[in-house]
Amino acid sequence: MRILQPYFDGLTQGKLLLPHCRSCGKVHFYPRHACPHCWGEAYDWKPAKGTARVVTHTRVLANPPSAFEHLLPFDIAIVALDEGVSMLTNVVDSASLAVGDELKLDFVQRDGKTLPVFKTAR
Repeated sequence: MRILQPYFDGLTQGKLLLPHCRSCGKVHFYPRHACPHCWGEAYDWKPAKGTARVVTHTRVLANPPSAFEHLLPFDIAIVALDEGVSMLTNVVDSASLAVGDELKLDFVQRDGKTLPVFKTAR
């Protein structure tokens, strides 16, 4: 959990923090012990701008794990953040979603945890 602590601390403050490697300066996501670009192990955690584009997506209509049944239907997507990294996320409040759509960051509370989600920027 230690490597993820700054990430989760940021979420509780309404920020999506991304690790920026102190050795090479590159950002990466998901948080991990070593930078995938240079193997550096020290990071500065900086907030994401909060904008992204849809890379691919799907709408879940049936048969999710039981913990997600009450959310049906819901959209999940891989999004490309402006910082150059991608992440898997929920897209909420989207009647229609297409590859390339602009999205903006938002946060939801689920089971006492703050989670990042995205909304269409339209």
